[in-house]
Amino acid sequence: MKNYLIKSSEYLLSLGLLMSACSNSNQNSTQTTKKNTTMEKTTFVQPAKNPADVADGFHEAWKNQDINRLGIYFDAKTKFYPPEGDPVIGWEKIKQQLLPFIEDQEPSVIENTDVIVFENQDYAIRKDHWQMKSLKDGKLLSENMALEVFRKTEEGNWVYVIDAPFQSNYKSEALKGIDTGDGLTPEMVEELFHEAWKNQNIDKIGEVFTEKTKYFSENGNDKFVVGWTEIKKNLAPFLEQPSILKHTFSNIFQNENIALVKAHWELRSPEGELMGESDAVELLEKTENGNWVYVIDAPFVQFTKEN
Repeated sequence: MKNYLIKSSEYLLSLGLLMSACSNSNQNSTQTTKKNTTMEKTTFVQPAKNPADVADGFHEAWKNQDINRLGIYFDAKTKFYPPEGDPVIGWEKIKQQLLPFIEDQEPSVIENTDVIVFENQDYAIRKDHWQMKSLKDGKLLSENMALEVFRKTEEGNWVYVIDAPFQSNYKSEALKGIDTGDGLTPEMVEELFHEAWKNQNIDKIGEVFTEKTKYFSENGNDKFVVGWTEIKKNLAPFLEQPSILKHTFSNIFQNENIALVKAHWELRSPEGELMGESDAVELLEKTENGNWVYVIDAPFVQFTKEN
């Protein structure tokens, strides 16, 4: 009887140890699952298959405070313009600019209004007014206007080339074209255009357009023509009488061989009478011969006075 009780105790002790081991194994398995789930969240990405997907994906990752997921929409050559200071290049440096908004602020969502996208082949300009609001109570935390340039990669995904989301913070100034000896600069293209306009020399204007340039003829992105042959027909009526075209202010955001121009232009008679005015956004690309030409020309964009 004594031996039986000893063996029974040994059996129960062994069973207890086995159950404890199984319990620990399950806990470790649960912890591993949770850890893997977290890793999946921070490493999960949804590449943008069109320009609109870039903003949608960015906003979703922002709401989830998922800084790693944001990185899929940037690359090593993206140029980011902060509200103050010099621009930074590459996702790793851009990440350091964005982290304080995610780590030091309460969870937030980004909402857009006044959105318009100008797309041409592998490039797109996006303009919008954004508001950052508290996810908890909807309180407005920040707002501004953004101008962004996206490009299509060889894999077919869209990423930022230029991100300038603080338009009301950037100082605007008159164009100052400088001949660097390396061909035209983006500033010089604008001045060449204005000088040729003043001289009513439409063929000279054509030097900064190509048969791939997309020209948006109204405020919006649904009416456009492609190629200098068709663009020339749109511009010719404006040159039938003498006039002076000038930018009253402009910003140029350049990243290597791509330049985004935001400007306000006025058209005046030789006597100074105002004939027309509007805002414009333009995308220029540097060619193999060192000159700059229009990829996208949208001269009838409306900005708010604050932007």
